[in-house]
Amino acid sequence: MKMIIGLGNPGKEYEKTRHNIGFMVIDNYLSGKGITKMKTKFNGEYALENIDEEKVLAWLNKGAVPSNTVRNLLVKNGTMKKFVEAKK
Repeated sequence: MKMIIGLGNPGKEYEKTRHNIGFMVIDNYLSGKGITKMKTKFNGEYALENIDEEKVLAWLNKGAVPSNTVRNLLVKNGTMKKFVEAKK
């Protein structure tokens, strides 16, 4: 399984700027794979899909998410990993 994380800043002033490049890259990648429906969880939007025979969790933050929050979701408490394993 792979995780793709896209971080960005909220607000119109940050749209299409370097502050949202993570969000834009992931959004473009998913669109190119035909994935347009996202679900909401983990203070953001996510898609859990099989892409090229690999399970992929793509997550885009919604609003300002401190890096320690992301670290906690991914590593420290394993929230996202537990979620993905429950979806198997």
